[in-house]
Amino acid sequence: MKLTRTDRILLIIIIAVGAILRLWNLPNVPFTYDEFSALFRTQFDSFSDLITYGARIDGHPVGIQVFLYYWTQIFGFSEAWVKLPFILAGLASVYLIFRISWNWFGRSTAFLSASAMAFMQFPLIYSQISRPYSSGLFFVLLMVFFWSRLLFDKEKEYWRSFAGFVLGAALCTYNHYFSALMVVIVGMSGLFFVRGKFMWRYLLASALIMILYIPHFEIFLHQISLGGVEQWLAKPTPAFFKDYMRYIFHFSWPLYVGSLLLLHVGYIRGAVLRKHKWNKYFTLVIVWAVLPALIGYLYSIKVAAVLQFSVLIFSFPFLLMFLFGFFQLQKIRLTNILVIVFSLGLIITLIFERQHYKMFYNSHLEQGFAEVKNMEAQYDPAKTLVVYTVREEIAEYYSDEYKISGDQKFINYDSLQNIKVLTAELMSGKYDYVCLISPDPVLYRQISTLFPLVIKSRHLDQGGFYVFSKEESEESPDYYYSSDLLFNKDLNQNWNINTDCIIKDTLTGEEYFQMHPGLEYGLSLVLPFDSILKSRMDYPEATAWVYLPDSLGEANLTMTIERDTSMIMFRAFPINTETVPVKQWVPVSGALFLPDNNADFDNTIMKVYIWNNGSSVRIKSMHVDFREGNKVLYWIVKGRQK
Repeated sequence: MKLTRTDRILLIIIIAVGAILRLWNLPNVPFTYDEFSALFRTQFDSFSDLITYGARIDGHPVGIQVFLYYWTQIFGFSEAWVKLPFILAGLASVYLIFRISWNWFGRSTAFLSASAMAFMQFPLIYSQISRPYSSGLFFVLLMVFFWSRLLFDKEKEYWRSFAGFVLGAALCTYNHYFSALMVVIVGMSGLFFVRGKFMWRYLLASALIMILYIPHFEIFLHQISLGGVEQWLAKPTPAFFKDYMRYIFHFSWPLYVGSLLLLHVGYIRGAVLRKHKWNKYFTLVIVWAVLPALIGYLYSIKVAAVLQFSVLIFSFPFLLMFLFGFFQLQKIRLTNILVIVFSLGLIITLIFERQHYKMFYNSHLEQGFAEVKNMEAQYDPAKTLVVYTVREEIAEYYSDEYKISGDQKFINYDSLQNIKVLTAELMSGKYDYVCLISPDPVLYRQISTLFPLVIKSRHLDQGGFYVFSKEESEESPDYYYSSDLLFNKDLNQNWNINTDCIIKDTLTGEEYFQMHPGLEYGLSLVLPFDSILKSRMDYPEATAWVYLPDSLGEANLTMTIERDTSMIMFRAFPINTETVPVKQWVPVSGALFLPDNNADFDNTIMKVYIWNNGSSVRIKSMHVDFREGNKVLYWIVKGRQK
């Protein structure tokens, strides 16, 4: 079936609108952390050093790293130029899924699949990220396009299809290990269809793909020995797949319902009314859509965590073909109307419900340093301390881009040996304002204890920017529950205290709690956690003002969430000479980070207490609060949280 003039116009419109959505304000699409990491690993004087120190140590094949090495030598580190090839790969993928769907399922499936590829945020956002996802999507579709011609259209330029299949598969193997997995799955699928002399040619193509991979094989063995990324990626649960479907459909109920309706109607037409029959293409797309996710899930559970939404982009086209494959309409005008309505639904939810251009274009990495620059006109930079938890190279990149004066004091918390250094800087009296560029609730708590007035608070995807002042503040608007332990005031509800350990300072008249080496516990707070917590994105925080009289022993500010006899969360924040100075009253802060915990919090309690191990620490006061959290912290993969 050939494309009509109307078909070509509709396809051009879909690709053109997809291009506009991807290229919109391109120079201001910020780099992600992963992009920075890859770009900083291109700064080598030789190809050998690039492979040894820039690519081999990573968990990905070297293909994209090598490409970025040469691309940035020509075009530099400009966001627009670095991202452009990946945007073009994303647009080419729209065309390829259209061609494959047209050949396998027909007109309706082709246009619906192309629209989804053009306008869904999942493929769109990875087109704007210069990592091996949009490129791998293109390589997989390129491989499958020529694979299909090689096996099912043998009379059409066979050797051209042969070369295209080998090239596409080889690029997949050098791109990402999940795109390489697609090569194995697609390649093995072909064995069920080739016969006779074509079997030997197919085996020759497979052999060539393996030969082309030989230079990378040693690197593969080294990288596979590194394990997964469980230091930051949790093992998936069965809920992963439900969350994945919510993610690809923009967390929008109308899109869920509409897509399921298309699937349901298509199934009825195919299975019940017998408008069309199940064929080999349906089998292929369901296997190719499900098998990579299943392998990734089992590997993550049994070996090491690797499964995340991004790695499923390589099998994503086949999920679309399965969803829309049954839906075939004979009336062209009805198909066109359906495609337009579906496309408008995707575009509207992308822009207004998902707020793609507001959220993704305002990276906490970039916006934090942009805000620091803006502050120079309002506040004395010499009286401003900037604390951040990003790589030093990223801080330098944005400091140069925004021409920050440098009169501020900058502290990269990740480079400090311990929090004692930061506490000393905060208590030095040199600063009137502190800026925090970080999602870390413990840093927020420690800074806000000493600089209690929050002048500015910006919650952003994957982080935030906050400005604190020394001015006194009765309470922060972010706190919706507080419990204070002050020994000279009657505010000790829910606290359990060994009153024999309360001592009054004869010089100041202040009372404090005196631990002694043989006392393991002496004061604690127990709260009904599930009835206080409003959102899983919120932060339970605690601060203890402590005094270490000597360097003997240590204690911990401890926070737990428990149900009956089971421990759901446990965090201990040390109180010793590495974290606090001797013979000085200082705050020690702690917080529980809930968003990464998938546990059920029903019928739970929270305990906050001092756990002592041989120290004589004194406690002047303790404060426990629940703070409203960042509801868009995981906006990309979880949407806006309640």
